[in-house]
Amino acid sequence: MLVFHLNQTDLAFRWRISPRTLERWRFTKSGPSYPKIGGRVVYRLEDIEDKSKVLRSSATICLLAESLLDLSCWAVSFFESSPIEETGQSV
Repeated sequence: MLVFHLNQTDLAFRWRISPRTLERWRFTKSGPSYPKIGGRVVYRLEDIEDKSKVLRSSATICLLAESLLDLSCWAVSFFESSPIEETGQSV
C-alpha cells in the first residue's frame, strides 16, 4: 500500500495558508496529524483529506451562523471555546 505525504510547504500552498499557521497548529495540536520521518514533519494525504472535511464543515457552520444570527465567525468560535460561567450576577 502506497502512502502519499506532503511537507509543510506543499500543504500550506494547497490550503492557501502560511507555513507558520501549520507550525502553530502543530504546537496547539489543532491541525492534521503528522508523523516525523527522518526528523522532518510530513502530512499523510489521508489525514489531510480528513482534516479538510472537518474544516469545510466548520466553515459551513460558521457561514450559516453568520447569515442566520448576524454573528461574525470570531464570535461563534469564541463562544464555542469559552463557556460562560454562571456567577449569579446579571449582565
